[in-house]
Amino acid sequence: MISSSSLLIGMKLSTIGYRGTMLMRAFSSDCEPAIRLRNAIADYRQRNYTMELPSRFKKELLSPYSKDGGSSVDIDQLNNLLINIGYREYCLSTQEQMELLRNAGSNGREIPMKQMLELIE
Repeated sequence: MISSSSLLIGMKLSTIGYRGTMLMRAFSSDCEPAIRLRNAIADYRQRNYTMELPSRFKKELLSPYSKDGGSSVDIDQLNNLLINIGYREYCLSTQEQMELLRNAGSNGREIPMKQMLELIE
């Protein structure tokens, strides 16, 4: 018998508020756009910021692209980030952006900062 917790291997859990209740939603960071984004950022860090703590690096990298005081990242800003760090070939198409948003459980064009940090782990 397979337990429900074993089905979440390779997925992150995130909470979504719905009319005052908190629901758990599986956030798959294994979709192709997420993997490509994660690989570009990991390669950039390895080439340029090996001495920096990974958590510090991620926060500093995402900070200029965040909205609302750092609470979320607009999906349109991810391509700007990739271009600015020299990974233009990793830019996401509109379809890939939509796939990333769907996997993050977003109903808008933003991904919460906590999920972005988990995504690029």
